[in-house]
Amino acid sequence: MLLILTLLGCTHEESQPVRVAFEAIAEGFVGEPFGLNQTEHYHVAASGWFQYDATENDDNLGDEDRGEYHHANNGGFELLIEGILIEGSDDPFVEIEGYGPDSFIYQDGPGSWGDQAGIMTVDGLSDKNLDLFIIFTDDDGSTFEADELPAEFPMADIEIAHTFSLKGREDDLYLEFTSLTQVEVP
Repeated sequence: MLLILTLLGCTHEESQPVRVAFEAIAEGFVGEPFGLNQTEHYHVAASGWFQYDATENDDNLGDEDRGEYHHANNGGFELLIEGILIEGSDDPFVEIEGYGPDSFIYQDGPGSWGDQAGIMTVDGLSDKNLDLFIIFTDDDGSTFEADELPAEFPMADIEIAHTFSLKGREDDLYLEFTSLTQVEVP
């Protein structure tokens, strides 16, 4: 059976997880997300990583400038801020847009991509109201030649301020990346 599938070109490519470690600072608050507030926690340092699988199949084959990649596994996100651990699901949604400027968009949580998105956790407890939104945009549209997920994360050089948000039912936290480094997946 394997021989037939191989001859037909139907084998699944081995996964290629790409992990990007980051440092960030808290830049904005709506309410008191995770017990943090603007007065006491403005510019507080945070660290973590996000991960996607570069071999994931494009769900939007009809558009050569936009790739949509729903991860059924092999994704992930982790943020540590003020002793609070926020974790993403294994099922994030990643989008590549090559409309010039080019964008890399990473989303997780049920509000990010409907019923197919995963559930995030805060200190190990599921939070069905928590959504993650990360976007990197270049200034000239030269980052992506196609709408494929990159095996080498191309936007680690921070020349433009890149931000991300964690949004809850009533409280939001906005952070700005201060460093990005592609690292080996353990």
